[in-house]
Amino acid sequence: MPKTKVAAMSTVDIRTLTQADLKQAEQAFAVLFGEPQDPKRNLAETDPLAAHRCVGAFDHDRIVGHVGVLPLDISVPGATYHSCGTAPVCGISLVFVDTTHRRKGLGKRLMMQALRDATEPVAALWASRPGFYERLGFEPAILSGLCTITSNDHVPLRSQAPIPERVDRVNEAVAARDLPIIYDQAQAYRPGMTSRDDNWWQYRFIGDAEWRRFGGGELQHVVAYRNDQPVAYAIYNLTPKHDQFGPNHDMTLHECVGINAMEESALMGWLCQVDLVGKISAYWRPTDDGFAQSLEPRRTIHEQVTESLYVRIINVADAIASRAYARQGTFVVRIVDDLFADNTGVWRWTLGPEGGEATRVEDTQSPALTLDIRALAGIWLGGYSLNAFQGAGLATVHDSDAGIAFHQAFHSPVAPWCPEVW
Repeated sequence: MPKTKVAAMSTVDIRTLTQADLKQAEQAFAVLFGEPQDPKRNLAETDPLAAHRCVGAFDHDRIVGHVGVLPLDISVPGATYHSCGTAPVCGISLVFVDTTHRRKGLGKRLMMQALRDATEPVAALWASRPGFYERLGFEPAILSGLCTITSNDHVPLRSQAPIPERVDRVNEAVAARDLPIIYDQAQAYRPGMTSRDDNWWQYRFIGDAEWRRFGGGELQHVVAYRNDQPVAYAIYNLTPKHDQFGPNHDMTLHECVGINAMEESALMGWLCQVDLVGKISAYWRPTDDGFAQSLEPRRTIHEQVTESLYVRIINVADAIASRAYARQGTFVVRIVDDLFADNTGVWRWTLGPEGGEATRVEDTQSPALTLDIRALAGIWLGGYSLNAFQGAGLATVHDSDAGIAFHQAFHSPVAPWCPEVW
């Protein structure tokens, strides 16, 4: 790949990485953000990256900026309730620009290079500091809850709330066998969940890595079984706390996933009865979490809803074709994309249970809707309403009947959820 010079930074070259470069990027990232060098964390962060697709900025052979790429599959809405397909996404991770090279446009150049090189129609990332990514066409596509539950060994549940049949604390071998079985079934009914291979499971979820503990005790894995089949799992750890009455520990719930809403809610309820736990912090819970509806009253759980996974549509035609739609319909749509000219223009979208097809039409045709590329990113996984983007000035509905049908076609009855940050 030819090297691209950065304006006003004549010594900086942008190029794809070798495996050795990736090691340097990992070290530079740790130094820049003050993170300890942990071999297990390094494996979790960099092993899944495709080095030949990562883009780095080098100043006299020193890496001063980086955009990492994770080739992933993500679950997308299907044609019927609780049926998801999968679509390829370009997962963006390990993004940084050295403090010595900031405010010179380097971050944008790196990101645009990674997006232009992508073979997937959609990119996705987690944004530590929003603002920069929106200017590049990314938009939050998933809302999640940051939840705190004051338990004190007991949380009041409705009488109808489901309970687990059996819960076992499992070792690493059983966790490595049963957790992926449960996760894969959950991914089949909930949009937004990304693929995990064996290494991903081991480095990020199964092994008890110090960096995953958040200062607490060792990670614990529990699995709920029904009729001897694994139906839900949870990964958590405890941070010892004491008050005047004795132990009153904090629980950090890293992940709780079930094969359906009932089994997941049942295991959440079980976790809230763990002895000597006063507070549970559960990060990135889905906005339609069944457990919250099991509480009596619901105010027992304190929830801050915030954006989680960001999406960028790289190729409109392929993105439309990558998922199914709950309602049949044909729509003429104008897309506005300031950075990818191939996306901008008027399209005819034919949507339905079998998938979607996007065909360019003459700009003289009157569109039923006008969408900024960020609005399309926001509704692609079915979690946001079209109305939200009208209010933000990112969408205009020219035909109200078409707007209703369009929303129904894109909307998912199960809220999209991505339970992990990568």
